[in-house]
Amino acid sequence: MSPDRQYLYVTNAGTQIAPDSSLSVIDLGGNQVTATVPLPARPQGAKWVAMGRF
Repeated sequence: MSPDRQYLYVTNAGTQIAPDSSLSVIDLGGNQVTATVPLPARPQGAKWVAMGRF
């Protein structure tokens, strides 16, 4: 979740049959996916670091 609690970031690894490697950005106020960002490899999670950077 973003520090301001407006967005939720979800990693998408898919399944063995249908693998995926992306990150979805969900606008919690509008309850909708606002972006899906392709990643170079299957994600294992996400972590916020200092200064609110992702």
